Parts: sequence; structure tokens; C-alpha cells
Amino acid sequence: MSTGLWEFPHVLRIAHIQGGVFVESITKTRLKEIAKSKGIPMSQALKEVGLNPGFITDIGRKGDIPSSDKLMKLADYFDVSTDYLLGRTDKPEVNK
Repeated sequence: MSTGLWEFPHVLRIAHIQGGVFVESITKTRLKEIAKSKGIPMSQALKEVGLNPGFITDIGRKGDIPSSDKLMKLADYFDVSTDYLLGRTDKPEVNK
């Protein structure tokens, strides 16, 4: 018996179904804005969390949304929520 969308392995699959192109665009934009506002070069942030230097460029190029583990690493690094990175909220604060 199906219980709905929450059966998907992670929220990114749900976001992709609801409009991946929008999510990819807003995720890329928000990551760039956060890095700039904190004065951190994106290349440095990516290196420090162990991601490929071409990660930002690759968002959308492959027709997919970044994996949840990669978004969680960046959200933790920049101290914002993954929901903010995905465009599900305009409030970057993490609920603690």
C-alpha cells in the first residue's frame, strides 16, 4: 500500500518531480549568493567539503539535481538549511 510521496528515498527526488529545472537554477543561484555574502570563494567552499571544483557548473548540466549528501555538506558548511538551497523556503536559518 502506498503512503504517498514520502516513500521516495529523499526530498530531492520529490523536488525533481515537481520541477527540476527551477530547483537546479535556484540551488545554483543561492549557493553563489551565500558564498559571496560570506566572502568565501566557491572553489574554497567546494574543496573544504570535499566536492569537485566543477560542482556548481555541473548543476543542471547533467539534467539532475545534486544528491542530498552533497547539499547537506554545503548547507552545513554555510549554516543554511537544505530547504533554503532547494527553494522550498526563503529563510536560510536552520531549525535547531
